[in-house]
Amino acid sequence: MGKIHFSLAIHNHQPLGNFNEIFEISFNKSYLPFLEIVKSFPYIKLALHYSGILLDWIIKNHPDFAESLKLLISNGQIELLSGAFYEPILTSLNKADRLDQIKKMNDFIFENFKYTPKGLWLAERVWDSNIIESIADAGLEYAIVDDFHLISAGLRRQDTYGYFTTEEEGRNIALFPSNQTLRYLIPFHPPEQTINFLHNESNEQKDPLFFMGDDGEKFGIWPGTYHTVYEMRWLERFFNSLIENYNKIAIITPGEYLKSHPPVSQIYLPTCSYQEMMVWALPTPAQKKFRKIAKELQGREDLNEYLGFIKGGVWKNFFVKYAESNLIYRKMLHLSNRIRGFNFKSEKRKNEALDFLFQSQCNDAYWHGIFGGLYLPHLRSAIYSSLIKAEKILEEEIFGGKNFLNIESVDLDNDSKEELILKNKFLTLIIKPDKGGSLIEFDYKPRNFNLVNSLIRREEAYHDDLLNLEKHHGENSGSETKTIHETASQKESGLCEHLSYDWYQRNCLIDHFFDTSLTLDNLKKNLFREQGDFILNPYKYHFSKRVIDMDLTLEREGTVNKNFRVKVIKNINISINTKRITFTYKVINNSDSVLDTVFGTEFNFGLLGGNSPLHFFEIDTEGTPVRFNLASSGEIDKINSFRIINQWDKFFLAFQFTNSPKFWRFPIETVSNSESGFERIYQSSVLIFSWQISLNKGKAWETAFSLNLSEI
Repeated sequence: MGKIHFSLAIHNHQPLGNFNEIFEISFNKSYLPFLEIVKSFPYIKLALHYSGILLDWIIKNHPDFAESLKLLISNGQIELLSGAFYEPILTSLNKADRLDQIKKMNDFIFENFKYTPKGLWLAERVWDSNIIESIADAGLEYAIVDDFHLISAGLRRQDTYGYFTTEEEGRNIALFPSNQTLRYLIPFHPPEQTINFLHNESNEQKDPLFFMGDDGEKFGIWPGTYHTVYEMRWLERFFNSLIENYNKIAIITPGEYLKSHPPVSQIYLPTCSYQEMMVWALPTPAQKKFRKIAKELQGREDLNEYLGFIKGGVWKNFFVKYAESNLIYRKMLHLSNRIRGFNFKSEKRKNEALDFLFQSQCNDAYWHGIFGGLYLPHLRSAIYSSLIKAEKILEEEIFGGKNFLNIESVDLDNDSKEELILKNKFLTLIIKPDKGGSLIEFDYKPRNFNLVNSLIRREEAYHDDLLNLEKHHGENSGSETKTIHETASQKESGLCEHLSYDWYQRNCLIDHFFDTSLTLDNLKKNLFREQGDFILNPYKYHFSKRVIDMDLTLEREGTVNKNFRVKVIKNINISINTKRITFTYKVINNSDSVLDTVFGTEFNFGLLGGNSPLHFFEIDTEGTPVRFNLASSGEIDKINSFRIINQWDKFFLAFQFTNSPKFWRFPIETVSNSESGFERIYQSSVLIFSWQISLNKGKAWETAFSLNLSEI
């Protein structure tokens, strides 16, 4: 047996759009104390990665920390890793964006630390061979994956102790697999267990490398870890244990090991990520089956022999699982192609547009597992904001900063059906004719804000865990600190009561036909029977564009209560130089009998801050404007006008009706899992305007209302 080599790579990241206070808390509870302890152990070497978002924030807000990091790098104690600057999933980008993101990070590191990185932290370890060329072209020599990648390629875990080489079209890089056992030991179990694992696993191995790459937030931010790692001095005890075994365990950085040791072998990996991620990417029914099978296999002595055959889905299936993620992703790709295909007047403006585009590629808001991710509306809002900023630069180049009107049809979400995009200088509306003629995106460009930033309530596999948790009235027991994958808790009691699921996307201009006995509570819980067949079915459309305004008309002849043939015609009018939209509806009874029904149109607005005093409805009640928070519920029999105010982002929406509707409002609140437990999150406010109508054969009913947007 040769000498044991042990290498650590710690990844630190905060997503685009996260609150500054979270950056500060994470800095003070994890990033700062971790580096301070590393400084006090000069024998300890390791690799560190900070996403460009976080590293830029640190340099601006804590320059002393950056100077300490620079000194440790120059002393050879720290090997600083590169990556894609805004922490995208590399395989989800086109080649040009991939390469530019990595080069941006390389340049940023050299500019601030006078250091040329050689290794790449692969965001969420999502691997596909199509990224090899970009990594190599950026001048990097190796990337970090998980040992499960190699196990999925047919190796046993005990065969993964070292690094491997791979190639694509003759471009070569090295791969360092992070050991899953070490990920679960560090820092959740006594340091001695890690030392024992290294000794036990190194038998009959020649110069083995045990490598662990994982999140830095597990050292202070994950629940219970600040107490364990720093107050109970776990990290210091761990480093001391390594030093005490210096004659048997050599502490080395991945780059040093790469220079001094040959690879184990060449290998070709399947499309893969760490095992937990691949399970999260599965559709909910399949994920439930996987969890059941995995539980049945636990404890089998021969489990490791078959581990490579027990895997979930692929990361890109999050775009199938979550339509909201797919829409953001497809818009990002569409915008990337437009920016790169346009001849900008100046390279500076093009680079500004590209940088906003790169910001929108930050991975966190595109998927969901144990972290909030896609379920966090402020992260989605930040992605949309960056996309809007990038698109505004492109529009300024195209239209010279002047007022304009534009309408185009494009298959934006890659479902082989065209969406319609209506624009002026202030607004962008994206309409989906094949799904009820609904409004799926509504950008208010003066504030870089997508108003329709919602997420439906959908079943998740972990809802079974929540039901089981409430059934047993408590949390997981045990005093030992556990990984976030091993714990289950809830931030408030009674969350199971909020497990309602939506059967259609919560967008705008959703056309309902209701029973006259409908109640607000049934609406909130989705316990009503939809009497029409308009919401999920296609509308025909035509549009007309004039010098000062344009109209989009959508219509469908469908059925109500299966017996009535009814046509719905809706029109959207936008002027060239205003922030006002006029909506017109016509309902025609094409049946032989009298139609008595309630017609309603639904809007969903995700303005953030459901319970914040800075976000509210302003509704006239007996002549006096009254404020209600956005997460409130209520109904008003007749309403003429009202406002929705977002003081944080400094704008408001004002509705005005010619034919006063009944007004229902209620919040969409999802129940999702996070690293700190199950939580209820405000996603959007549902607004339903309804009118009770009675139509004889061949008769029509019409109404119109307007929506005006203004800055505060």
